[in-house]
Amino acid sequence: MSKVTKYLIVLSVDALKSKDLEFIKTLKNFSLFIKNGSIAERVKGVYPSLTYPSHTSIITGTYPKKHGIVNNIILQPEIEDANWYWYSKDVKVPTLYDIAKANKLKVASFMWPVMAGAKIDYNFPEIWTNKKGQSQFLLSMRSGTPLFFLSIVAKYGKLLNGKSLPELDDFITAAASDLIINKAPNVLLMHFLDLDSKRHRYGTDSEQARNALIHIDENIGKIVSAVEKAGLMEDTTFIVLGDHGFIDVQSRIKLNTEFLKQGLIKVDKKGKVIDWKAFCNYCDGSAYVYFNNEDKTTEMKVIAILMGLQSSSCCAIEEIYTSEQASAMGADANCKFMLEAREGYCFDNSLEGSLIEAAHPEHIAGHGFSPEKADIYTTFIACGNGIIKGKTISEINLIDEAPTMAALLGLQMPEAEGRIINEMIISP
Repeated sequence: MSKVTKYLIVLSVDALKSKDLEFIKTLKNFSLFIKNGSIAERVKGVYPSLTYPSHTSIITGTYPKKHGIVNNIILQPEIEDANWYWYSKDVKVPTLYDIAKANKLKVASFMWPVMAGAKIDYNFPEIWTNKKGQSQFLLSMRSGTPLFFLSIVAKYGKLLNGKSLPELDDFITAAASDLIINKAPNVLLMHFLDLDSKRHRYGTDSEQARNALIHIDENIGKIVSAVEKAGLMEDTTFIVLGDHGFIDVQSRIKLNTEFLKQGLIKVDKKGKVIDWKAFCNYCDGSAYVYFNNEDKTTEMKVIAILMGLQSSSCCAIEEIYTSEQASAMGADANCKFMLEAREGYCFDNSLEGSLIEAAHPEHIAGHGFSPEKADIYTTFIACGNGIIKGKTISEINLIDEAPTMAALLGLQMPEAEGRIINEMIISP
């Protein structure tokens, strides 16, 4: 396969919706990419439409059941603050960065999900402390590229305010710009988090979300300026993409509270899970129900609870899928059931409180819903070296992005389930 470009910069805007296109066309840098490149207006995501499964699909071209990152959080009922799928070792198929490294390309990543421990040249991973007394600084350093991590924190750490946003986005923009100018990585993966954060907290179409897009546009401009300063524009291809859309919610479903009442979960005096027969592991707008052991009584109890929620006056559950149906949609085949919340509802793992409660005040919008829902569609923009100017494609799949990015670099992804979007690429 012929190489189309020498440098690939992938800018992920977490929570960028297809319906944001009208607004971002008014912003300086988004609009320049759209006018001078190609765009897929609607990108159908994966199920569940969460950040970690989606970002792993973006760089493997496979569905969650194949690449193994089936949720943001790992199923760990006994742990109050369960671990997330932070580590690259959990990805079961070759990634774009694996293949790039195998072909002697320099790879860098800033806050790209599921990259802790990845064997790349420059890695500032997304990983959070969830244990008392754990040092965020040491955890991030050890999970990334230590010397590189120390050097960029020394240079640009003053931009940080803990994990606060948009400061974290500003920090990785400054660090990535520096790296482009001084090291020119062939593949650069960046993950902007602020839009997702603002939509969760203030609502999908809030003023805060719109301001986050404006600020992200400014940071994209800084990356472009760094490429220009490095003299790499003619050899660089830019990709700007989203991972999922967003839907406002008013209520949350806390299935584990009912499982606890029905004796399907047992806790100690401190409320810690010590045994369970059924557990709901939430995916925001959807949820997995897992069984610890196959048991007819457990199954009957769970089905009764679920059917009640589907047929009651609140009608909180829209769909109940079997493990076979979930697998057919690319989700985890190891679940017993997969649940889709009705619009306006999301799921919650909590064991406390009532079965149905008001949405958390800092979580009034979410994702994780079926990728078939219009508001969950995202978008994909390509611009620069090797990209056709002014091309618009109505719809692609999220799994098409990895093989397309690999093709631009002259690489192949034999395990990818998506296709190369040849309509966007100038033949070399």
